[in-house]
Amino acid sequence: MKKPFEKKNAHQAGWKTQSSEYLLESPYGNFCVDQVEVHGHAFRYHYVEHPGAVFCMPVTKDFKIGLIRIFRYPCDQWCIEVPSGTAGDKPGKTLLEIAKDEALEEAGAAASDWILLNSLYSANGLTNIKHHYFLGINATYEKASPEIGEMISGVEMIDVQQIPELVSNGKVNDGDSVLALLLTYQYFLNPRLKI
Repeated sequence: MKKPFEKKNAHQAGWKTQSSEYLLESPYGNFCVDQVEVHGHAFRYHYVEHPGAVFCMPVTKDFKIGLIRIFRYPCDQWCIEVPSGTAGDKPGKTLLEIAKDEALEEAGAAASDWILLNSLYSANGLTNIKHHYFLGINATYEKASPEIGEMISGVEMIDVQQIPELVSNGKVNDGDSVLALLLTYQYFLNPRLKI
C-alpha cells in the first residue's frame, strides 16, 4: 500500500509524523492512520483522505433550482439535497466536468454557464475532503439518469427566494446542500448581477 499524502504544513506547525499507512484504499476515500507526536505527546490519528466532491446548483432563467430526493445508505435516510458527487470515481475529469456530469445524471440539469462559488473543507478534523460549489446559470431540466446505487425518487423545483425557509425549517437535511443553497441565495442577492 502507498503512504498517505505528506503533510508539509503539519510539520511546520510542530506535528511529527512517525509512521503513516492506509488501512483501506478506495476511489471514494482512503482510511489512514498516522502515528504522530505533538507537544511531546504521541498518539495515533485516524482520518479519511478524500479526493474531493462537487455540489451543483443549476438555476433556471426564472430563478428555479432543482432539489433531489435521494436515499443515502450511510445515514439510512431519504435526504433532500442538491446534486453532488465525488471526484474519486471520475479520473481525468476536471471538477467542472464532474459537476456538469452530476447535475445531468442526478437532476437532468444542464446550464449554459457555470461559476465556482467557493471551495471549502468539510469535517476537517476527520478528513481532508474539499467541497467545490458550482452554480449553473440559465439551466434547463430534463429526465435524470442516476447511476447504479443512486436511488433518486424525483426532482423538486423550488424558487431561489424559498431557500431561507427551506434551510431554516429543516426540509433540506443535508448540511453541505444547506451551504450550497445559502451560497446560491447570497449570489443572487448581489445587485450587480446580470444574467
